[in-house]
Amino acid sequence: MAPNFGTDKPDKHDSRSSGGDSSYSDFIKGSDLPSRGTVTAKITGFREERLEYSMYQVDFVIGKKAWTLGLRNDQDGRLRALVKVLGGNTDRWKGKTFKMQRHSKTDRSGNPRIQIVI
Repeated sequence: MAPNFGTDKPDKHDSRSSGGDSSYSDFIKGSDLPSRGTVTAKITGFREERLEYSMYQVDFVIGKKAWTLGLRNDQDGRLRALVKVLGGNTDRWKGKTFKMQRHSKTDRSGNPRIQIVI
């Protein structure tokens, strides 16, 4: 679990990664996207919640399937791309759409990365 970094709040444990019960959607991985082409996602929510591997979470649907995209911090390239596409006010993101695709590079786990299409 991530350290607290001097805040009064206890660290939150992401129950999705430990098999616990949760009302949140699954985190999306690059391997969940088609190997070619882009998909359109519709945002259902944005939240700032310190979890083990992300500080921000974007909830969205692709078709009828709900997903969550975890963003590490303010310097995350995917967050910067979303701000460029959707604007800087995250309160207005709900209901907007964006496109993403599977990236050719992989993360540390060997999964393809996710790229936001600008």
